[in-house]
Amino acid sequence: MAFFGLGIWGLIHNKLYEQLWRRLTQAPYTPSWQNEVDKHQNLYTEPMNVVMLGNSITFEANWNELLGRTDVANRGIPGDVTQAMLVRLGTVLQLKPKIIFLEAGINDILSDYDIQKTKANYQQLIENILIKGITPVITLTFYTRYEPESNADVDELNAFLKEFCAKNNVPTIDLSNEFNEDGRLSKEVTHDGVHLNTQGYKLWAEKVKEVLLKLEEEKSQ
Repeated sequence: MAFFGLGIWGLIHNKLYEQLWRRLTQAPYTPSWQNEVDKHQNLYTEPMNVVMLGNSITFEANWNELLGRTDVANRGIPGDVTQAMLVRLGTVLQLKPKIIFLEAGINDILSDYDIQKTKANYQQLIENILIKGITPVITLTFYTRYEPESNADVDELNAFLKEFCAKNNVPTIDLSNEFNEDGRLSKEVTHDGVHLNTQGYKLWAEKVKEVLLKLEEEKSQ
């Protein structure tokens, strides 16, 4: 019974700590987050032309294989939110990329963070990338399949991103035609209602290739 009681207390304590951490920092309380950031900062430092910055949806792909390249760094971290991406942006910029593809927002929304704060974080991420002379490319936030009330926030965030990116000549990738079905993520592109399956990654990679081809042609002229 003592061990059982200690176990229950541990769960309650960790849950309370997680809630406090998120309230104060809007950062994910996951043990692996800092470890991933440390590896990015100290181990995986070779310069890369292209960086894929995002959360678990970005993390789960092998982007060099998907894109047929060898100069792409995957900087997705599972559970990541926009505030935490701002904190670790330096580990991305140290790679001196020419292009950063950014995919974010759904973890903020599913964690009930203030949508206005998420917009501000996203804007700051884009502006910090532009200041460095790097081209950001924004993949608009994907719906989920089982959280219809969250998809309204996705719409609001994406509307903001479309407007802000249009004003600042920032390319966007919009997969709504390919991914959305009756106001939610299509079952054809997801294996769990949030994350992508093989078909989803194929469709996304095709869009990324199109943008890369266009940007690299423009830079060579």
